[in-house]
Amino acid sequence: MVVFAVVLLITAEMLYAAGQSSGNYKIPADAISGGGGSGGSVNYNLLHTTGQSTSIGTSTSSGYKSYAGFWYVFSVAPSIDTDGDGIPDGNGTKPCIGGNTTNCDDNCQDTLNADQANADNDGTGDACDPDDDNDGIPDDWELQYGLNPKDASDATEDPDNDGFNNLQEYQWNTDPNNSASKPVNVTIDLKRNFNLISYSGTDNPPIKAFDFIRMLGSSHEIQSVMKFDSTSGRYKEVRYSVSGVPEGEDYELVNGEGYIIYSKGAKTVDLDVSNQCSVTGLQTGVNLIGTPCFSGNITAYQLLQKIGDDSVVSSIQRYDPDTGKFETAGYLNGQAVGVNFPIKTGVGYFIYMKKDVLGFKP
Repeated sequence: MVVFAVVLLITAEMLYAAGQSSGNYKIPADAISGGGGSGGSVNYNLLHTTGQSTSIGTSTSSGYKSYAGFWYVFSVAPSIDTDGDGIPDGNGTKPCIGGNTTNCDDNCQDTLNADQANADNDGTGDACDPDDDNDGIPDDWELQYGLNPKDASDATEDPDNDGFNNLQEYQWNTDPNNSASKPVNVTIDLKRNFNLISYSGTDNPPIKAFDFIRMLGSSHEIQSVMKFDSTSGRYKEVRYSVSGVPEGEDYELVNGEGYIIYSKGAKTVDLDVSNQCSVTGLQTGVNLIGTPCFSGNITAYQLLQKIGDDSVVSSIQRYDPDTGKFETAGYLNGQAVGVNFPIKTGVGYFIYMKKDVLGFKP
């Protein structure tokens, strides 16, 4: 009768593997915690029996454990090894580090790495870690410029002696081995209401509109920032909500594009940007572009001629914040006419194209 009582007790609790037996009794196959049937159990704690709340323990191998004079069955599910490298996936709570490959979880469960190499000991193996030394610079970028992806100290080095270390050069997407390629500070003078500016940043990762409007000023200073999408022929806008939070379209800022800023008052904004000259794709119709850099002074007439003749481009237009008026330079009978205004870095320009010109570099 004792055995019968124990079987009923365990069956009622449903806390163990089914289809197993001991020398004292057999546990019925329909008594199973979490389903699975005979032979389908997994690792678990046998927590308690009726009237007993003390933990019995966790199974570590197929077999039996004794508690309170009775034998209880514990069963271990087969280990899962997704990538087939001989290291079990585990549950990720104890990843292999320090060269250890036993009694730990695979640190790259989907990537073959039997050695479990992990240079920065961050729990993500080198085989699947985009930044092996955890210095903030991706391995691919380090290899591209001759740095060591397993040496974090090179992030603070400045091989071209331009005053910017390798991490800063990565963040601005400039060449760490070329002193002429470096971030520069640009001052933007915003007037009240309408402003046309140029953005020349090449950030890693790219700056998005929500962050950019915060860089320009608070909701008490800036109303909105807009870009013209030549492909769709419409404006994308980010603005401050009544509660002072950016809302609208969180688009990415692109080096060489022009932007419209509505400012609530006059202010000066200093931005660190890249001095790399961008390549711009001019599409038929309206384009709003910027002019990141020039080798020297250039005027509206010269920029027109650089783009093409009157069969290619119609006109260039800028907004003069001092007069509050637009100025236009264009072609008439093959000759440049209108206002021959200077082209400046940091200013945005509308260019009206008759044909596509891809790969144009101002």
